[in-house]
Amino acid sequence: SFQLNHRLTPQVSAEAIVRRSRIVGFAERSGDASNETVYRLTLLRHVSDQYALSAGLQHNRFETNAAGLTFYQATTLFVGASYQF
Repeated sequence: SFQLNHRLTPQVSAEAIVRRSRIVGFAERSGDASNETVYRLTLLRHVSDQYALSAGLQHNRFETNAAGLTFYQATTLFVGASYQF
């Protein structure tokens, strides 16, 4: 995986993540393989020392040759809030 953070202003930061995983079967599942790739861009706004708001875009791509599973890809838009005690 690869992650990059950059502070844009004292209160706003941007984050980019690329993550790739591969699962390979063994024994009776030998030859089965699944690959997942995730791309995510996030903007984070610190409202106070403990409270932050975030918004971003994520794209998932899943490929496999395993029986019973199918290829999919999805793009999602998300928003969130976090509070640190």
